[in-house]
Amino acid sequence: MRGPAPGGGTAGDRPGSRYEACPQVTALIVLGVILVALVVAFALFYRHSRTPEWGDSEFRKSMLGMMVAIAPLWGMRYKEPHHELPTLSTPAAAPGPLPVGEGGGGAEEPAPGTETPATS
Repeated sequence: MRGPAPGGGTAGDRPGSRYEACPQVTALIVLGVILVALVVAFALFYRHSRTPEWGDSEFRKSMLGMMVAIAPLWGMRYKEPHHELPTLSTPAAAPGPLPVGEGGGGAEEPAPGTETPATS
């Protein structure tokens, strides 16, 4: 135990003594160091996550797989995108005979083997 401080009592008993502020200052310093370390770690991770090495890493793939596996516990469902099968299509056939003549329009030719009615 410490001896009496000037003015009576011990140094820890006086209001505003430096021994009272010591735990708060220590806690603030520790929290400040932790905050700075977290910001630096985030900045380094952000830079690394934009590289091709991160995109191909096994760690990223395993973490993504784990998140997809446990997300349904919180109501989040991963839905695979529905890919439609590629199809090949051609234009439909014309319903009737094509027009003949210049300009794309004109008299239609009768189908072979049919007669046209005579006009008077």
